Amino acid sequence: MKSKKECLQESIRTKAILTAYYESDRFYSELKLPKNPSFHHFRFECFSMKPKFYRLRDVVTDKETLIKAIRRSSPRNVFFSPVKWLDPINVRRKKDKEVSDYMLSSPLYFDIDKKLIEGETLSKALEHTKRLIDYIETCYGRKPDWLVFSGRGGFHVYYWEWDDIPRRCSASESRIAVFIKSRKQLLRELLKEGIVVDGLVTADPWRILRVPGTIHGDSLLIAKLFRKLSDFSIRKTMLP
Repeated sequence: MKSKKECLQESIRTKAILTAYYESDRFYSELKLPKNPSFHHFRFECFSMKPKFYRLRDVVTDKETLIKAIRRSSPRNVFFSPVKWLDPINVRRKKDKEVSDYMLSSPLYFDIDKKLIEGETLSKALEHTKRLIDYIETCYGRKPDWLVFSGRGGFHVYYWEWDDIPRRCSASESRIAVFIKSRKQLLRELLKEGIVVDGLVTADPWRILRVPGTIHGDSLLIAKLFRKLSDFSIRKTMLP
């Protein structure tokens, strides 16, 4: 086990590497945001002995807004919510049911992590990601909008306009309930096919995932967006 001094020294080195990357032109080109990012929740993980997160209070309207916040705060990890919310900064903070979290979109997203797959290799995660994409395209006629290397042990797959829950359900509680129910049904289908994904991620409308183009604070690899799986190479995610 590392001593506190060793952990501090490692954090200082990691922070220096991240700071250099986030000041670079490459970061601007690698960074990807969903459409209308101002409706997405963003969260940073701080450098500390124990995991500590804080909400970004800035409304992220474009790349420049997020980049300024990252350069100002120097976070270890950067996350966002795939789901759009009417009040993303305060999502999951409201206690009054009459003003509860109001969902504006219902994307479908998956996290395929090698730790959940027998063998625990990145190649196995890649295999299950391909099987997932093929299954969704065969059964639902949909191709993914984003394919993102998670930065460490797997991949994130996004379908931005998956269904019309916000149009079908007016009440916020109904939208959330239908979202969870429909995602669990799809997860049961994947289970029957032997396709391994993290079900806790897919069925959670409040889930946050790593922002494409940012760095995984442990592996120091870029969470890189790829147009197709055949483009993936771990070398493309490495820093110089």
